[in-house]
Amino acid sequence: MRVLVYPHLMEVGGSQLNAIELADSVAEAGHEVVLFGPRGDLCAIARERDLEVIESPSNNHWPSPDSVAKLTQLVRRRSVDLVHGYEWGPAVELTVGPYCWGQAPRG
Repeated sequence: MRVLVYPHLMEVGGSQLNAIELADSVAEAGHEVVLFGPRGDLCAIARERDLEVIESPSNNHWPSPDSVAKLTQLVRRRSVDLVHGYEWGPAVELTVGPYCWGQAPRG
């Protein structure tokens, strides 16, 4: 399974750390995982755990047309099976991007 995990920030914080721990556990279970998020201190921690990090446009407002476009292309190109956003901003972008454009699985 291919999984995309999208924390709203990559700065030290509760949900962001949860996102990295989830991504790491899913990868350890044998799935392909990619983290999508803005540049921040947690990118180094994610990479130390051998997680791929793709930098999102860091504009700190949601929804961002640039992020929506990049997410939609990423999900399509990688044939992502599951997307998981942390906080409302990433959830909105994943909905108006990959989900509405038919790139994310519907269930």
